[in-house]
Amino acid sequence: MDSCLYDLEEYECGLRVDGPSIKYLLYADDQVILAASACGLHEMINIMNESVRKRCMKINVDKTKLMVFERGESTTECDVLIGGEKAE
Repeated sequence: MDSCLYDLEEYECGLRVDGPSIKYLLYADDQVILAASACGLHEMINIMNESVRKRCMKINVDKTKLMVFERGESTTECDVLIGGEKAE
C-alpha cells in the first residue's frame, strides 16, 4: 500500500493545517484521505484507485466511507464513484 501512497504525494491537494498540506492519515491497515473540497476528494480517490489497479488490487467500496465537514449550515452532496460503484 505504501507504493500507492507515493502517487498521492505528487498530487497538489490535501488539507492545509498550519503550514504543510496533509493528504492522508494511516493507522494499521486503515487509511484516511483528506481534501479541502469534494472535488479534491474525488480526484484523490481517482488517483488512489488507478494506483491500486496498476498493482492488481481493488478498493473495497463496501468498507469505504465518506465524511464531509463544513462550516455553517450549508451541506454539500458528495457522490464519489469508485470503479463505477457509489461510495457511502
